Amino acid sequence: MPLTAEPDWDFEQSCMWFEIPLKTGSVLCRIDGRCFMNSLGATSTSPMACRVAFVKFKPRIHAVALTQVEAGHLDSLPNMLRRFVWLTEKQFAS
Repeated sequence: MPLTAEPDWDFEQSCMWFEIPLKTGSVLCRIDGRCFMNSLGATSTSPMACRVAFVKFKPRIHAVALTQVEAGHLDSLPNMLRRFVWLTEKQFAS
């Protein structure tokens, strides 16, 4: 999934894709709408509500994503060539 500099909402999967910068390049990340609602205070799973939560909690989201990258917790999907960090409610529970 090619991305721009801004987060991109995937309507089919009801999730947001974004990238975080690293010294070695950038890492693709994903957060589902349900995670935004249950863990990041979004008022709904709508793209707009999730984007508001993303902006509000961006430093925390990036820190959690970086922790997952450093731990080597990368996922993949059959239709994607690129591996990514899939952030879930579990990572935001602590």
